[in-house]
Amino acid sequence: MMMTTRLLLAAKKAAPSVAKKALPTARKAALDEKVALDAKKMALNAKKMSVEAKNTPTAAKKASATKKAKKEVPTATKASATDKEAASKKKAAPKLDLSGFDVKKPILHVIDASDWIHRCYHASPKWFKSSGRPSGAVMGFTNQLLVLLPYLRPGKDKVVVAFDSGSTWRNNALPSYKKNRPPKDYNLRDQFVPCRNSAASILGEKHCLGIRGLEADDVVAEVVQKASFKKWHTIIHTRDQDIFQLASRKVSIFVPGTGLLDDMAIQERYGVPPKSLPHYWALIGQSSDGISGIPGIGEKMGKSLIAAADYDVDNIWNPEYTKAIKGVYKREDIFEAENQKKLHNFLDLMQLPCARSKFTEHVDWDFIDADFTFKGVDIEKANSFLYDWGLKSARGRLEKLLASA
Repeated sequence: MMMTTRLLLAAKKAAPSVAKKALPTARKAALDEKVALDAKKMALNAKKMSVEAKNTPTAAKKASATKKAKKEVPTATKASATDKEAASKKKAAPKLDLSGFDVKKPILHVIDASDWIHRCYHASPKWFKSSGRPSGAVMGFTNQLLVLLPYLRPGKDKVVVAFDSGSTWRNNALPSYKKNRPPKDYNLRDQFVPCRNSAASILGEKHCLGIRGLEADDVVAEVVQKASFKKWHTIIHTRDQDIFQLASRKVSIFVPGTGLLDDMAIQERYGVPPKSLPHYWALIGQSSDGISGIPGIGEKMGKSLIAAADYDVDNIWNPEYTKAIKGVYKREDIFEAENQKKLHNFLDLMQLPCARSKFTEHVDWDFIDADFTFKGVDIEKANSFLYDWGLKSARGRLEKLLASA
């Protein structure tokens, strides 16, 4: 009994000491657990902040992006300027490329003055001298002559400026010829003579041809034919499609805004060889000239029909071609004598050079024997004309051309 009591008392005394020793251990475990939780939270927060940092640009990144944007602005501006420059070059008028020509031989330049004058007038119809006289066509025509000057080799190359001369043999052959065209604007009409004076002052009077009874087209064709006999290369400066029929291996067409066209380029454009264009137009007609053609034949049928006739309307009545023609044109009226006569009349009007006939018997054809060699610019005459018409920029341009020659 005494022993049990002593043991109980000893246990009571030992309990507080054990409790005291266990308390720090528990507290330490709890603290360690809290620290571990806090560390885990901090790791999670750090991970979250890292993800947000990737998606949200920092100040440094913002500054870098701003700097990069500033650098890209001039690049964009430069690209825009390059585009504008390219567009400008695209719109620039094509130059006369003579690289493929034989430099040992003379080149004949034939200018369709009628086409030039009309084009220059409609480009600037409201230009007038201080005196009130219209001058847009004169200014444009003169500038075109100055553009051509650097390509002319004095003493070697030939040049002809062909003008209309009022009523022609075609008006007598076909009273309806060009009757449907509106009358010329009097401001345009008053500039034909000054334009001729411009060519005479800059190139020389002998280079200006206007033959009574002939159109400029006829003059161009006669001169070109003479050049072909001499085996010169010829460049016709026009956009008049009536003259395109003259294109050949030795005759090129310089079309303003398009460039130099040879016979293959003309054929590709129209689907018909140049020399057969009058045959094609006789079939389909040309409303601007008052030529009606054959009723019911349009461009598509006209090309098929002229191809079946080997590009000659006379073959329409040739038995060798009848089967081919009937294969593309089912109607029989094409073979009627009336249409045959009509086609031949149209062909005579449109074919260049024009046929010698009763309508051209009054024409003096000696002009084709003249010498059209370019001798150079008469500076005094040219400056006098340019001064009278107040063409200051043209005078400056002429001076630069002559200084660089």
